[in-house]
Amino acid sequence: MALTYLFSGQVHRGRTEAQIALSLNPNAVLAHFGIGDADLFSGDVESALDSFTTCLQLDPHGTFSHFYHGISGACQYLLGEYDLAIGHARDAVARKGGYLFARVVLAASLARSGAIEQAGIEVAEIRVHSPHFDASYINQPFQPEHRADLLEGLRLAGLEED
Repeated sequence: MALTYLFSGQVHRGRTEAQIALSLNPNAVLAHFGIGDADLFSGDVESALDSFTTCLQLDPHGTFSHFYHGISGACQYLLGEYDLAIGHARDAVARKGGYLFARVVLAASLARSGAIEQAGIEVAEIRVHSPHFDASYINQPFQPEHRADLLEGLRLAGLEED
């Protein structure tokens, strides 16, 4: 329920549902994921990263570990820790090659770190998986400045806006 609310932009309701789940089971990985998403979408990137770190500690190789790495990478990117973002994004892609958001984080992080050629390779991979990819794909309810930062990283990576 928490994730449904979060991804429909109802961050407060999503956080409430995730907190209820955590009160019932403090080891509920998806509840920690929900809290992390709520924090990220509210703009508290450091707290979000703490939640995603907990997800990786509780379930490092589980079905959704690619999400935990991908979103951790996004947090590191937004904190300006591009090398750490690259590591998480690569871990996410290694777990699930078609996870486009991880490739987005990887391309933007590589570009911000100055590895423009490698970033361009990732943009090409994004286009292989999603030929019509554009800025509208980044539709998570991020804070406007966070979305703009990620899109600027993609622009630096060579993704031209349609």
